[in-house]
Amino acid sequence: METLKVDEQTAEQEFDRFAEAMALDVDESRMDEDEAKEFKPLKRTFIRAVQSGALVVNEDGEPELSLSKPVNDISTVRFREPKGADYMQADKSKKTESMKKFFMIMASMTDVPVNVYTNMRKRDLKVCQAITGLFMA
Repeated sequence: METLKVDEQTAEQEFDRFAEAMALDVDESRMDEDEAKEFKPLKRTFIRAVQSGALVVNEDGEPELSLSKPVNDISTVRFREPKGADYMQADKSKKTESMKKFFMIMASMTDVPVNVYTNMRKRDLKVCQAITGLFMA
């Protein structure tokens, strides 16, 4: 069992700070059932990563994940607020390559090569996917 470094209330506050800085709509009372069903696991993954100490929200509200094991000399991934050009990366893949599209968007918004994500441990990748999912909701 992993030792938590941040209490749940503080982790929730960090999530709220991130959401506010990135202008994310995270008001669950305004979500329909399907939206809430998709949102809750993403938020839970974010909060657990903050609690573990692997994820911090910097002074600009950007999440920064310290990888459990470096990949290609990259040990930290910083998610900046995405721009339209980041989402357009999906156009570079075939219609059927949904995971590749997702990885390309993630790589673009973090300025990290796609192959870092393809070689990343699951525990780190799921946090990166959750953050990207929050941006795409």
